[in-house]
Amino acid sequence: MTTMLRIALLVIGGIILLLSLSLTIWYQAHKFERETTDQPPSFDLFIAEKFFDERDQSPFDMEVPSEQQRPIDWHLIPSEFESLDTVVLTLTNKSGEIFYYESWGAPFTRHQEDLIIFRGSYPDSIPFGAHGCGTGAHFAPLGKNETMSRRIYNPLLLNPHTGANLPVKSDSFPLIYAETYGDSVAITFRQATYSTPWSKYKSQMISADPIVVTTERVIQNWRNSEYGRLSTAETNGQFNMIE
Repeated sequence: MTTMLRIALLVIGGIILLLSLSLTIWYQAHKFERETTDQPPSFDLFIAEKFFDERDQSPFDMEVPSEQQRPIDWHLIPSEFESLDTVVLTLTNKSGEIFYYESWGAPFTRHQEDLIIFRGSYPDSIPFGAHGCGTGAHFAPLGKNETMSRRIYNPLLLNPHTGANLPVKSDSFPLIYAETYGDSVAITFRQATYSTPWSKYKSQMISADPIVVTTERVIQNWRNSEYGRLSTAETNGQFNMIE
């Protein structure tokens, strides 16, 4: 066998091997896409699932040391949470790498809210419960220096136990709000994030700094709104925590 023939056979064999590998990857990626109907196609997630062990990667069960926490800039305006309207949740990925977050098709549709209600000097913690049905939930990417944002109804205008709207349009709102949220409430927003096995930062839960909202301020805003039909004297007669 001549040298030229051997070289030709090696080249042909290499091409066949490359084509076989490409077809195998294409088939597996196509199969992955069909099997994960809720998850938009993503090549790096396909590689992570097929070639890496993903055990112990849940952010819900993982405590991350401070030096390994994902760098995130949260942009929350505390005064918005004293309003009777919507609030804007915004964060920017400052980690220098892509990560994935739980989503129902839009940012901050699978986030969590933890509450601490203060009545005098007694705090009452109300941790986030559960999202319920996970149909349609998937991992959405957030690139480095990319920002995600969403406007939501102020969660402090909801009953934290039932999720029902507090009666903002009712004259009973000041009393009901005070009974629900005591003297003040601290709310902390959290978001589950996921990493590929080769990422610098592990999958983890990211948290914003707590926002503290006083009941006095919320009710004062209610009095100044179109819904505040009762006078200060009338509402003071119902409970003594509002001056």
